[in-house]
Amino acid sequence: MSGFALLSGASAAGGIALISSLGNLGPAVAPSLTGYITATTGNSLFSTYLVVAAYLLSGLLLLIIVKPADPNEVLDEPAVETGLAS
Repeated sequence: MSGFALLSGASAAGGIALISSLGNLGPAVAPSLTGYITATTGNSLFSTYLVVAAYLLSGLLLLIIVKPADPNEVLDEPAVETGLAS
């Protein structure tokens, strides 16, 4: 394959674990944070603004960080054998 790996072996597993644990923070923190904002302001609309801002920030980060695939790049790897008869 012509690409390169940023992390390999145990480092890749650690990176995946870090991303997974950061992804699990949102559902753990969001209910408390939205409840606090609603209790403080007396209006749940501001909590909705927080969720919308988080989605917009996530989308913007994806557009900035993720690079588009090169359609001219050909993989040197053979197709994976599934064992299913066609």
